[in-house]
Amino acid sequence: MIDEQVLVAPREQIVIKGTKTPPTVPTGKFIWPTKGGYITSGYGMRRGKAHPAIDISGVSDRTIMAADNGKVIFAGRDGGYGNLVKISHGNGYVTWYAHLSSISVSVGQQVAKGQKIGVMGETGNATGVHLHYEIHLNGKALNPEKFY
Repeated sequence: MIDEQVLVAPREQIVIKGTKTPPTVPTGKFIWPTKGGYITSGYGMRRGKAHPAIDISGVSDRTIMAADNGKVIFAGRDGGYGNLVKISHGNGYVTWYAHLSSISVSVGQQVAKGQKIGVMGETGNATGVHLHYEIHLNGKALNPEKFY
C-alpha cells in the first residue's frame, strides 16, 4: 500500500481559458497608423496657419490602426476634423485620427496596438482621401514625425 498525505485541500473552481481580452497597457512606442502611405503635409505652419499634425496619403478603403494600446476617449464627428477618433495612451499621450470614412470603435473601449479603429476617408475639411494624424502630450500637439 502507498502512503497518502494531502498537502493542500482541493478547491473547486471553473477556469475559462482563451476568453480574456489582451491587456492594453501602453507600450510607449507608437506604430505607423496605416499600412503604407507617405506624408503629404507635414507638421508646422501651412498657408499661414499652424498644422498640428501630419497628413498621410492613402486610398478610401485603407485601414487605420491604433498607434499604441489605450482607451478611446472620443469617437464621432467633430467639425473640420470630420470623423475623428482620439485614443488616450496614458502618461498624457493622446493620438488623434481624423477625416475617417468610418469609425470601428466606441468611447470607453480599450484598444490594442495595431487594432483597426477606422477607415481612411475625406470627411470634414479634407482636400482628398488621407489620414490627419496628431500626437498630443498633456494637451500640446507634438510633431508625429519625431516618433518614427
